Formats: sequence, structure tokens, C-alpha cells
Amino acid sequence: MIRLTGRGAVALTVAVFTLGVLLTGWVGQPALAGMFFVAGSVAAVWWARRADLLLVAVSPPTVLCIVVVVISAVTGSGGLAVSVAEGAALTLAGAAPWLFAGTALALIIAAVRGLFGSAALPLRQPPARPAGPVAARRRDAAGGPARPDRKAVGATRV
Repeated sequence: MIRLTGRGAVALTVAVFTLGVLLTGWVGQPALAGMFFVAGSVAAVWWARRADLLLVAVSPPTVLCIVVVVISAVTGSGGLAVSVAEGAALTLAGAAPWLFAGTALALIIAAVRGLFGSAALPLRQPPARPAGPVAARRRDAAGGPARPDRKAVGATRV
């Protein structure tokens, strides 16, 4: 079975959404962008690795918004700000029901695939040691106060 990394799944959504938004502008049916949104979101969540499900499940609405704004800026006529605002608003308004349905469906599929277990994994790990002067200190094995590193024992602290 194909498994995509988080970046690969987001790249898949960018490609599918771009195709959908371009076809929407060509055909003139805003619902077409919504259908491509649902298809891209579900495909990305379906093929993503389990560890990347959180990123892949929540990024499609943002990706679609960025794609719509960029394509509106590139293909719009007239003033740039007006064409971007008009194109983005019309496309997103026409696809709004599909956006809600696609996001809900992607979250349901991600939950079935183990979203909650994979999202909790990074939270269970202890935080990384900070870099810099604090990293030179070590904790006592019994959890006592921080003590200076062996190299800094003779150093004078102010």
C-alpha cells in the first residue's frame, strides 16, 4: 500500500486542488472545486503515514485557500486586489458546503486510521534539552537541583 509522508500528502492536496480550481474557472461551476477538495482531502488522509495524520487532516482548508488566492492572482483580470478578492470569495463561497463535508470526512477517516493515537505520541515524549548555557547544567539523578557541568566547576558565578 502507498504511504505518503506529511509533505507528500500536502503536495498531493496542492496538485488536486490546483487542478480543481483551474477546472472551476474554466467550466464555471464552483461546486467542482469542492468536489476536488473532498477527493484531495480524503486521498491525502487515506495514503498518509499514521504519524503524519494530524498534519494531513487539518491542512487541506488552508492549502485550498492558498491555492485559490494564488490562482486568482495569476488568472484574474483587472486590478490585482479586486480580482484576487472576487475570485477567492466566489470560489470559496460556492465550495463552502463541500469544504465542511470534506474536512469532516477527512477527520473521520483519520480518526478511524488512528489520528488520536498518533497525535498523542509527540505529547508523551519529554521535551528536548534546550541549547545554550542551560544545556551545560545537568540534573541530579534523584531529581534534585541543577548542578553545574564538571567542566564549569572551577568557574566563578556572579
